[in-house]
Amino acid sequence: MRSLNIEIYSDLICPWCLIGRRRLEAGIKLLSASEPPSILWRAFELNPEMPKAGLDRKAYRSAKFGSWERSQAMDRDVTATGKTLGLEFNYDRVLVTPNTFAGHRLLWWAKDKGLQDMLADALFRAYFTEGLDIGKNEVLAKVAADAGLSEEDARRFLESGQGRHEVLEEEREGLRRGLNGVPFFVINGIPALSGAQRPDTFVTTFRQVLGAQARNCDSESCSV
Repeated sequence: MRSLNIEIYSDLICPWCLIGRRRLEAGIKLLSASEPPSILWRAFELNPEMPKAGLDRKAYRSAKFGSWERSQAMDRDVTATGKTLGLEFNYDRVLVTPNTFAGHRLLWWAKDKGLQDMLADALFRAYFTEGLDIGKNEVLAKVAADAGLSEEDARRFLESGQGRHEVLEEEREGLRRGLNGVPFFVINGIPALSGAQRPDTFVTTFRQVLGAQARNCDSESCSV
């Protein structure tokens, strides 16, 4: 079986991105691949015009969805789904809808250090479970430390301008690939799935992608 390279376009305040990641993980286990897939997180901002300091979540969500009651109903649905996957959503602790651009920059920075996936999990947990404001550099640096990165190096990176161009280019590439929502999964370079699909759907897609590539490959090269 050929290797799998999975790119996940997501936003750090998207609960279905976290749910989709857990379902992806279950799908990978069902596939019983001989080697673990490579997973790469790509940036997408649900609220690219969000003020740098973020907004009061209750006010923002009430305006976006028509009422606070509707927002709370959506939160309950997410919480119930998350519970089936061992995920803890504590929306009563989440007071701010943050600007996530700095968080995406931090994920980009963590990629070459081999800890990007761990950092993504830590950032989701910080926001959804602990209710932390992940739009703040000091919070992001501490979350980086929880994921095994240097807090001092993370803070220094966040205070620099590094990664801005690269994150913006990731977002543009997602749009070129047809992205119109997250999570969005690209498998071996093929835009494959949108949404928090079930584990068996991931398995079916893995096999389709690998099967199609095997038909177009010989021992030395692959054709499109």
